Amino acid sequence: MSAPAAPPSPHPPLPGLQAVAYMLAATVIGLSQGLQQGFVSTSLPQIAGDLGITTTSAAWLLAAYMIPRAALPVLLIKIRTQYGLRRFAELGIILYALVALASLWAVDFRSALILQFLAGAAAAPLSTLAFLYMLEPLSPQAKMTLGLPLAMTVLMTGPTLARVVGPSLIGDGGMTAVHVTGLGMALVSLMLVFCLPLRPIPRQKVIEPLDFASFLLIGAGFGGLIVAFVMGPIYNWTDVAWIGWLLAGAALSLTLAVVVELNRTAPLLDIRWLASPAILHLTGTLFLFRLILSEQSAGAPRMFQVLGVAPQQMTVLFAVIALASLMGALACIAWMRPTRVPAFHLAALLLIAAGAWLDSGASVLTRPEQMVVSQALIGFAAMLFMPPAMMAGLLQALAKGRNTSCPSSSSSSRPKAWAACWGRGCSTPSPPAARPCTCRTCRSS
Repeated sequence: MSAPAAPPSPHPPLPGLQAVAYMLAATVIGLSQGLQQGFVSTSLPQIAGDLGITTTSAAWLLAAYMIPRAALPVLLIKIRTQYGLRRFAELGIILYALVALASLWAVDFRSALILQFLAGAAAAPLSTLAFLYMLEPLSPQAKMTLGLPLAMTVLMTGPTLARVVGPSLIGDGGMTAVHVTGLGMALVSLMLVFCLPLRPIPRQKVIEPLDFASFLLIGAGFGGLIVAFVMGPIYNWTDVAWIGWLLAGAALSLTLAVVVELNRTAPLLDIRWLASPAILHLTGTLFLFRLILSEQSAGAPRMFQVLGVAPQQMTVLFAVIALASLMGALACIAWMRPTRVPAFHLAALLLIAAGAWLDSGASVLTRPEQMVVSQALIGFAAMLFMPPAMMAGLLQALAKGRNTSCPSSSSSSRPKAWAACWGRGCSTPSPPAARPCTCRTCRSS
């Protein structure tokens, strides 16, 4: 939920070629962010060797990247509402290109740590931009059935593709080629954002001084959790006391943030809505599936790393996973509807169970080519799960109506009426409008 997407807007759909151009721009922007994140998380040994540090020290680079990447989207929601989509997009992509350029001069641990923190902050708007550009040219219904699966595919396959292209880029030349690739994609994204501006939406003055206090508390809480979860397995959790103190401090900081937000009329986070039964159910489902899917993103690669399998030997496996994810997105485009979300989730769970059963016989003799089928099933299942789950969350947000903590629904009550109509299973809902839909599904509900 770190990348809120745009709702059905009053703008009409764009013509064919122009729509394709916006969707290609979304793909480039999303892959720029996803590859950058993947290079950081999958190339720590290579980064450590390039900087002359230990892999334990290199893990701090991942934490430095993820802290602003996780915390900033909370504040960016109000920033883009107050200052406009176009200014938000242009400033965000300029900062990302500048940080990508500065990464070429990361010659020691201190400079690399600072630049990774800045890279995480600069990458925070890119996932939102990828969503916005993918949904911008589409009709209201196509935003959910076509734009959402494609946007999720681009964002989720970026780290996987980093494992495919990373070994060839690193080679014997260290991380220089990786940084140059990141800079090239950032400059292409910069060109696309300026050549294909987002259409404006109504701007509102929504930022309040107390927002920054809440953001500092939320950022401190997220930062403590991320550092603990990144460094905990390395230090074996209970072997060092500071991890426990860090978790306690993060819990205290987030608790104070909740107390502050509950007593505001225009909060940065609408805690009461987030604590509603429907959203708690959605959050629990997302957390459970992401925990299960971590077997693919962390479990299998870590096992092969322990077994001494080189990254070059795993490129085919991850290429197949990326292709399976694309097939899952196409399945969502063809059949995804609000009333079919439970069926999609059940199918995803059964496919993951089948893939886990196929992998249950893995041993020290197992090699990547023996896990192609099982990991392809899990990759396909991930895309069967995520777009329907995100669609359910977006419909909940749109149905909530006008709220400054959800600026994507702030233009009027029209998205609320549209969400209520399509959420009941209307296959051809009216364009967003205040008047009720007259289709058979909505008349009978």
